[in-house]
Amino acid sequence: MAHIVAARRRWLFRLIGAPDVASIFPTGADIGTLERDVSEMERLWVDYLSGLDDVELQRELEWVAINGNRYRWNVEGALTQMHGHAFYHRGQIAQTVAHLGGKPVDTDYIYWMKLEPLAPA
Repeated sequence: MAHIVAARRRWLFRLIGAPDVASIFPTGADIGTLERDVSEMERLWVDYLSGLDDVELQRELEWVAINGNRYRWNVEGALTQMHGHAFYHRGQIAQTVAHLGGKPVDTDYIYWMKLEPLAPA
């Protein structure tokens, strides 16, 4: 969970032009502060997203990646990447579990949403 908080912080800080965070793979994360860290990240993202408009979505941003390369992308692309990245990793994990002979759990988002069934039409 500390990785998720750090990665979300890194992308938000890139979007708002704040200095980058030290690592998206923090060591020694404190479980006692994790709830506070998640809440703070949530608040910062809500603040940013509440001001999002078409102009901001098309704005170009630049950043230096972990490998030292510089990149330029629009905000819409960065937000799309952030949204889908966790899905990508869940699929990787399920595939690895199956490859190793285990039974992967269903990681599809809709499965975990516990949708309310409706009466047939």
